[in-house]
Amino acid sequence: MDAYVFNAELLCTSCAKQTEIEIEQSGGPKNAAYADPDEWPQGPIPQGGGEADSPQHCGGCGKFLENPLTTDGNYFVGHLLRDDECPPEWADFYDYLNEAPYV
Repeated sequence: MDAYVFNAELLCTSCAKQTEIEIEQSGGPKNAAYADPDEWPQGPIPQGGGEADSPQHCGGCGKFLENPLTTDGNYFVGHLLRDDECPPEWADFYDYLNEAPYV
């Protein structure tokens, strides 16, 4: 799933589009191609914003962005799976972590 960067947060496509509408209605930047990420959502960035040490969520609505994990992230989520403390959406997406050495 694609993500967008805005004000140091990741946004899902829906929230990024809503943010763009709100910016336009408030008289914000007219040329989004030259705006910085504090003025206009930048993206799309594939794979939920890219590899990270933990699962990423939209800063607007909280939707899970389905990003790949670093090695540290794999161990983090793997341990949550082992301890039955992993949110279901993470468990479904990162089901490969049910294999050793992560659990």
